Amino acid sequence: MRSVSQAESVTLYLAGDGVTPATNPAGVASSAQGPRVASSMQVPALAEAHEGDGGPGAGGEWSLLVDKLVAWWSSGQPGALWSQARNPLLLIAGLLGLLLLTRLYAGLIAALEGLPLLPGLLELVAVIWLVRYGGPRLVRRDGRQQLSRALASRWHSFRGS
Repeated sequence: MRSVSQAESVTLYLAGDGVTPATNPAGVASSAQGPRVASSMQVPALAEAHEGDGGPGAGGEWSLLVDKLVAWWSSGQPGALWSQARNPLLLIAGLLGLLLLTRLYAGLIAALEGLPLLPGLLELVAVIWLVRYGGPRLVRRDGRQQLSRALASRWHSFRGS
């Protein structure tokens, strides 16, 4: 940041629609984005402005920003903003958590799959469990009815009906 001791002439180039190089009053060449219009203005110097002093001649932008932030904070709008954004934020956090969980699960499965004989052993354990516990429960009528009631209950609780 530099302090200005005298008035400077600043040339601003504004993008203009409908300004062609032939009608360009300043003779400024057109860029790839389109023709430009040149305009100049005088910026008066602030003699009492010094770098980093924060005094009355420092421009006032910082104090204006602080005043606006204090007014916004005291108006209670941050609480209303949080109550409006809470559900979408929770949804986004849940989706990110689910993504992280699936990535961790995929990594675990890939690591287990890399071990020799482990996938076959896990399949064997699953078959033994089905034969020992799942088979008898599905063969008997009351076991099948109990399973169908449990699945229906879970489906209704999932759908919310």
